Amino acid sequence: MISLAQRLSWGLTLSLILLLGAQWGVVTYAIGQLVEQQLIDRLQREGEGLLAGLRIGAAGQMRLDETRPGARYQRPFSGQYYLVVAPQQRLASRSLWDAELEVPALSPGQRQTLYQRGPEHQSLLLVAHGYRKQQVSFTLVVAEDLSALQQQLATFRLLYAVLSLAGLAALLLLQRRIVQRALHPLHQVQQDMARLARGEIEQLTVCGPQEVAPLLQEMNRLLAGMDKRTRRSREALGNLAHALKTQLARVNQLAEQHSGTDAPLRDELYAATLAIQAVIDRELKRARLLGDLRPGRQVDLPHEVGRLVDTLQKLFRSDEFEALYAE
Repeated sequence: MISLAQRLSWGLTLSLILLLGAQWGVVTYAIGQLVEQQLIDRLQREGEGLLAGLRIGAAGQMRLDETRPGARYQRPFSGQYYLVVAPQQRLASRSLWDAELEVPALSPGQRQTLYQRGPEHQSLLLVAHGYRKQQVSFTLVVAEDLSALQQQLATFRLLYAVLSLAGLAALLLLQRRIVQRALHPLHQVQQDMARLARGEIEQLTVCGPQEVAPLLQEMNRLLAGMDKRTRRSREALGNLAHALKTQLARVNQLAEQHSGTDAPLRDELYAATLAIQAVIDRELKRARLLGDLRPGRQVDLPHEVGRLVDTLQKLFRSDEFEALYAE
């Protein structure tokens, strides 16, 4: 059988694990989405800057102002790329070198965010926009390598997981201490029950939380009621035995008075009264031995000896009692 402490511990442990796990998932997901959205906004601004530097000739030929792209667009496989795709022309950054990006043709005003593998197996985030400039429709794509960002996010997730596990361990130790302190009154009740069985106390100590105190009060009330009923039953049994003994003595007296007329009847009455007397004595002795609710109760020797001395003083004269005590 699982104890109450184990049930509480398991319940709180599972609750904390679910709570911290959900918190870890939500926080890491939210931070990842926030960082990615910031990257998308930055790529959007990069695309607008490239769009401003795009020149279209009279024949529809596109040319990008060389002063617009940054140094990373010039270094091969730098992780930052742009691509302009028109029906009759395709402009790409020098950083792409001979690599190709799969770019859908977008209508003016459309926007897409794509993920794909780039040069040297880089994980790229692409922001593609459809534009129309000087009667020429084209798609402008700006891409950036996510490898460094993903590594940083993985490091953050690992660090946050370690901190969450450390917090979980501290919370588990704290909740274990709280459960032990909360259940301490039950251990006190267990000790009181053992003392009650040994007869050291007559009532349980009413202490503890509000959920336990009413139970202890009802148990004390039950013990007091059973003690009263047992005492009344013993007194009633004693009175009955005394009344029966009186009537048996009367029967023996009548049998003695008529002993001359029917001796066999007298002997039969004597045998019956002796048998009844034996049954009464046996039941009284059993009641004295088993009648107490707390049979393990220790004897208060000073109190009992004092009562015995008072009784002997009443039965014997002072000189006879002193001689008896001297013997």
